[in-house]
This record gives sequence, C-alpha cells and structure tokens, in this order.
Amino acid sequence: MDYKTADRLIKLRKKSGYSQEELAEQLNISRQAISKWERGESLPDTENLIGLAALYGISIDELIHGNNAKVIVENGVKKPLRTSNMKLVRTPFRIVSIVHLIIGISLLGVAAILLGLSFAFDNADATLALKITSGALAFSGLVETILGIVFRSIVAKDKRRTARLKQEGQKFEAQTIDVKWVAGFMAGHYRSAKVECSYINNEGKSCLVKSKMILARMDADFGATIYVNHQNPTDYIVEVFSQSKALGNHDHDYR
Repeated sequence: MDYKTADRLIKLRKKSGYSQEELAEQLNISRQAISKWERGESLPDTENLIGLAALYGISIDELIHGNNAKVIVENGVKKPLRTSNMKLVRTPFRIVSIVHLIIGISLLGVAAILLGLSFAFDNADATLALKITSGALAFSGLVETILGIVFRSIVAKDKRRTARLKQEGQKFEAQTIDVKWVAGFMAGHYRSAKVECSYINNEGKSCLVKSKMILARMDADFGATIYVNHQNPTDYIVEVFSQSKALGNHDHDYR
C-alpha cells in the first residue's frame, strides 16, 4: 500500500470519530491490523474494504484513491468507465508463447545445421565440439519449444473459459480500483500488471475482484467487465479495457 492511502485511512477514521480500538471492534478484527493499515504495512482485504467503505459512507474507489477515483456521478449513481469505447487488453501469455516457440524452433534449426556440419569435418576434435554444441542447442531449443506449447495451452484454456462464462454467466460493469504493475514482461510503454476492480452484484453488495496478469500501457485509463458464474461467484473472469489518457475527454469514457 502507498502511504497516501494509509494517510487517507487515518483521516477517514478520525473524521468518523473512531479510535483504532473502536474501529477494530466494528470490523471484528484486532487493533494491530488497523495499525498496520495506517502505517502502510498492509492493505485491508476484500471484506474489510467493503466494511470500511460502508462505515464511512463512500465507495471502495474513494476509500483507496480519494477524490482522484476515476468515476462520475449521474443522478446520485456512480458510473464505471465505458468499456465499449475502449480497447480490450490482452494477457502477455500469447506473446510469450510466440517468443518461446520462435526461439525454440530457431535453436533446433541451428542445432540440426551444426550436427550436419559435424559430419563434414575429418578433425575429431572439431567434430566433437560441433556435436556437443549441437546437443546443447537442441536441448535449449526443446525446452523453449515446450514452454511455448505450455503457454499456448494456457491461452487456449482461458479462451474456452471466457467463452463459457460469457455464454452462461452474468455480465457486470466494474469500477477500476487499482492497477498493480508487476515484475515480468516489459516493452516500451507496456508492462505486466494486475487490475483490482469492484462491481455491485445482484444482492446490491460490492464485490472486489482481480484480473489475471495483463500487458498494458502504463499511461492508460482502465475499465473492466466481469462475467460471473450464477452458481459459483468465485468462478469469474475479468476483461480489462484501456484507453490512452492522451485522449483527454473523459466525458466519452463513462456511462
């Protein structure tokens, strides 16, 4: 958690007239947990974020981001980003799988060439060196190819699951709460990330969910759509959408 969020939690608690002990009693947790949030050492879990937002009479977005949360209000109702005008953000696995496959096939090709050349030399030492190098490249190429196939299978599995939930599940528009940039794939303005967002379910409760790892621009605004299994709310997918902040006019970004 960043210290701005920790400071916001302190101000909200004091503004609402709670001591750390009183707030802990309201949430049925320990005072030490409250203290860790306010020192920026940890972040409230989903249940406690919802509880804090309810106690303070604000959204989860405002709780974490304050007045900078990217939402607007129409007739007293907060609206999420309009994903229909935004670009779907893909996971990095497809790109990673292609890279592994290209590297793997290339290494196997070079290994085959070196193995063929080894038979053209009369020098035993040169022949042995080529065969050893060919074997090492063949092994590396095989590993890269297997990794590429594994990542391709992950992509295919996600596609099938997405198709199933889109057909059988229920769709919810979500508000983006936070984007966590993580170590992994990086290229130019793009970086691996996970998006946290919230949506209101059929019972009127705010639910916090996280996307799988995506590959997104660091200078973009994000929206999300959630597809949830009717019978099992833990079975869901998060489709993340993005739009460059350079477009500027956010009146077209919301609904």
